[in-house]
Amino acid sequence: MLGKKPVVGALCLLAAGCGPALAEMSARTFLDNYDKYGVPMQDFYEKMLGANENGMSWANAAIEVEGGVKLYCMPDSLALAPQQNVQILRQYVTDHPEHAKRPFGLVLLSALRETFPCPAGKRP
Repeated sequence: MLGKKPVVGALCLLAAGCGPALAEMSARTFLDNYDKYGVPMQDFYEKMLGANENGMSWANAAIEVEGGVKLYCMPDSLALAPQQNVQILRQYVTDHPEHAKRPFGLVLLSALRETFPCPAGKRP
């Protein structure tokens, strides 16, 4: 027969896994960590930011196929290098410090919208 400790432990793990997700780090924290930890971690942060940008790009493609309004309008011939995503985020936070405490993914979207605006009528 199982003792109470394994059952209680399993219930605690189950409850912990069903709780609210941890908040995404802020744009300021992202950039501070990127600058602080050096090359090996910079690669990790570039991949994390690139994954966010890639997801937004796929969302844009789906929106376009469905006839909706794109999130931003990056030229089709342009592919961003990992460091460019960081530069775009950094410039946006410099220009809009009031957004620095927002989640980095949300700020990246705002930065991409500002960097690659859509022609009039293509985005609200």
